[in-house]
Amino acid sequence: MKRKAKKLTPKQIHFLQNYFLSGSIEEACRKTGVSRQIYYEWLSNPEFKKALEDSRQNYLNLVMGEIEKSIEGAIRVLRDALNDKSGYIRLRAAQLILDYSLKLRERLELEERIKKIEECLEKQGVKL
Repeated sequence: MKRKAKKLTPKQIHFLQNYFLSGSIEEACRKTGVSRQIYYEWLSNPEFKKALEDSRQNYLNLVMGEIEKSIEGAIRVLRDALNDKSGYIRLRAAQLILDYSLKLRERLELEERIKKIEECLEKQGVKL
């Protein structure tokens, strides 16, 4: 028998706001004044669970946005480090640039392979 989804309570909404601001279940419980046990009980509510997943995704998007804003500056620092007087600093900067460029290439190749696999599965009628 399927449980009927309950609407979110004001306390649950407050919890979700705290979670979005902190990114931590423990911190959200503390700020909202609920125990982890209550939090686990709330997870049985499909509406709460969906709102929590949405909040997690929103938090990750926010964090990734902040990281993306910093990438250009980080690259500039590494480029500058390639011209540093210290051989160790130049070597370390070169290693980081090479390591991350290889990781990026691997990731892009994996994403392309996954995309092709998903397309093949969809052609075969497999829903993802």
